[in-house]
Amino acid sequence: MRIIYMYEPVCAAALITLSSIIFFGSCLFLYDWYKVDIFFIERLKAAKEGEIEPKGKIAELIVNFSKKFGANFVFFYILTVNPFLGTIYFRTGFHRYNGLSQRKDVRNFSLGIILTVTYIFVTGVLLKEILFYVGQTISQLFLS
Repeated sequence: MRIIYMYEPVCAAALITLSSIIFFGSCLFLYDWYKVDIFFIERLKAAKEGEIEPKGKIAELIVNFSKKFGANFVFFYILTVNPFLGTIYFRTGFHRYNGLSQRKDVRNFSLGIILTVTYIFVTGVLLKEILFYVGQTISQLFLS
């Protein structure tokens, strides 16, 4: 959020986008390089497809929730919060550590970056404007 305060809006959006692509792209590359499912996304997809049984109450709850609400919830939440996890979740199959091998994967990653940057930028600009307004109001109260 500090970038939004330091630079002009267009420059800030460009810096946030570039840093997001580098960071989340690196995360995706390392995830595929090590082939370790540390976020349990592959296990969630396998349980959702019926390949394995979810172990534990929390796992069952997550699997049932994702089956019931489908991709709508996952799409909005995961891609807005973290394009890396969203790209992993929406890849076809499970335990396939093949990077952005399909056009759909590139689209999901790009859309995740756009949603993340938009979310960060809009919340940052709104927060900046709210703090500016509160600061002006407080200063007028004390100077009057």
